[in-house]
Formats: sequence, structure tokens, C-alpha cells
Amino acid sequence: MFLEQVFKVIIEFGINSHKKNCNIKQTSIRLNKYLADLGIGSRREIDEYIKSGKVLVNKKPASLGDQVKEGDSINFNNKNHICKIGEKKNFLYLAFYKPKGLISTCDKSIKNNIISFIEKTAQNSNADLLDEIFNTRIYPIGRLDKDSEGLMILTNDGKLTNQLTHPKFEHEKEYIVRCQKPISKNFINKFSKGVEIEIDDRDQDSKIVLTKPCQVVQISEYEFQTILKQGYNRQIRKMAEKLGNKVSKLKRIRIANISIQDNLINHFPPNIITVLKLKEGALKKLKYSLKLFKKL
Repeated sequence: MFLEQVFKVIIEFGINSHKKNCNIKQTSIRLNKYLADLGIGSRREIDEYIKSGKVLVNKKPASLGDQVKEGDSINFNNKNHICKIGEKKNFLYLAFYKPKGLISTCDKSIKNNIISFIEKTAQNSNADLLDEIFNTRIYPIGRLDKDSEGLMILTNDGKLTNQLTHPKFEHEKEYIVRCQKPISKNFINKFSKGVEIEIDDRDQDSKIVLTKPCQVVQISEYEFQTILKQGYNRQIRKMAEKLGNKVSKLKRIRIANISIQDNLINHFPPNIITVLKLKEGALKKLKYSLKLFKKL
């Protein structure tokens, strides 16, 4: 049983709330953006669905870069949807403290998946939030591996997801890491300059990459704090192993400028699973940093 702190936020915005030219009516939109805005997944995930043939437009297989217009029939996973350009939509944002042991997947058929855990938590703690969660297809912005814990943000806002996950934006993620063996100055120095690790690649089985330089501060004999601007799968663990150590505990404490220690986030008593709304300022602060708002 997971006895951890859980942070959640629900704030509604219209899908056009941050368009610069709200008086100009769109006649078409990129398919991946349209589906991402519907909460199907991130744009990159949508592109993978399109390449695998899971998306049809007007009964024909979709292609990367396709545009859709008002009235087009879109079929995804055998479910039809009629395209409505400029249709308003409510967004759901959850700030969640993921305990160790949960898997960052939306697939409810997988044991210990994050969505089922959140639904169960809401059911036990906050009936008002439960309907929002059940009626909205949310997905995590980035992931934490099963053995890690800490801050996650889940949403159906495709624009926010793209801003936080696309490598070109280089948004910071901060972690506290505990290793099995004492940490040396040489370890910190090499970690900060970048380490060659093996990663999975979309176009091939795997490849070797040099991680980007990062900020690292040693905080105890066995622990360090680091800030990354990229997020390969199990990156910190692989970097530590390449340098002759192993991670025993990994906790994410910040995504962009939203932190589990932020005073814009309501704090909970330790060792209690609960669901509470966060102050609206937390999300505005995040969107402002991503330039989705012109001003607070």
C-alpha cells in the first residue's frame, strides 16, 4: 500500500484562451495538434499512432503532416470523431506525487498503472474531482520509472505537454538522488560534464549518446541534487552506473518552475493519501514561464 503525499490540481481553461488572434477563424489545423488538444496524447505520440496506421481521416490512412478541417471524419482506435475547429474544451491539470512502485502509463490493463491509482485515490478522497478524472483522458507530461518517486504533471492539454516535453525547449527538471556507494568529487565532476549512455532509438534498437552538461551539487556522502534539461529513459540511473555507482533512491522535486516545495501548492500531512485542489496561481505561474500567458 502506498502511503505517500499526493498533489493534484484541477483548473479549467477554454482551448482558445491563449490564442493570440482570437478573432481570426481557423479553417484547418494539423492533425497531430488537433488530436493532442483532444487529449489523445502528446504530438509526438500522435505521430507514432499515425505512422502505425491507427488514425484515419475520412476513412483513409492519415499521413504525417496532414491537416484536418471542419467536418472531417477522424477515426482513432476504431472510434469516430467529427472535426470541429475552434471547439472549446475544458482542460484538466493534475500535479501528482508518484510513489515508488507505480508505472507511468495510461494503460489500465497494466498492473499498478498511474491512472487507476489516481482514480482510486480520488474516489477515496474527493468525489467532486472523481467525475472530472473519469470523464477526461489525461496522460503524464514526461515519465518517472517504476523505481522512482516525485512530482508528475498529468493533463489533456496538448500545447502544454508539447512545451514541457519537446527537447528543443530544454525545460529544467530537478532531482534528489541517493547512491549505494559514497560519492566522490570525481563522480560529481564527470556527471556534470556529461556521460555516454546507451538509449533506445525510434529508428534503431539503441544508440550511444553523450548527455548534456548539467548542474550537480553533492548534499551528503551518498546524495546529490541535479538539474537536467533532457529526459532519456532512466538517464540518471544509467549515468551513475557508467561512473561506477548505482542509484538506490531517486526523487523528482521540480518540473520547470513548479516544485513540490512551492508555496503555491497546498501541502499535506505526511503519510496520508489525499486529494486537494491547488491554488490557480501554480498553473498560471507555469504557463507564464512557458510564455503561454503574456502576463500574470
